[in-house]
Amino acid sequence: MTEETPAGPPEEQVPRRRRRRHRRVVAPPTNPAADPSDDVPGPRSERGAKEPGAGRPKDGREAWILEQRPPHWD
Repeated sequence: MTEETPAGPPEEQVPRRRRRRHRRVVAPPTNPAADPSDDVPGPRSERGAKEPGAGRPKDGREAWILEQRPPHWD
């Protein structure tokens, strides 16, 4: 019995494709006359209280993850 081979050239002959890199695009503001301070979050006291029962994380990894979160997630 012969072994079946997939259609196409063997893997050794297939050229490797370069991966595309995501490029961040800096777009102009949609309204240049808009006040840029509207995009900045307010003082922490105005952002609301933390969820009840959301105490300190139990391990260092969780604490590190919470420190990396943007302020508007709190």
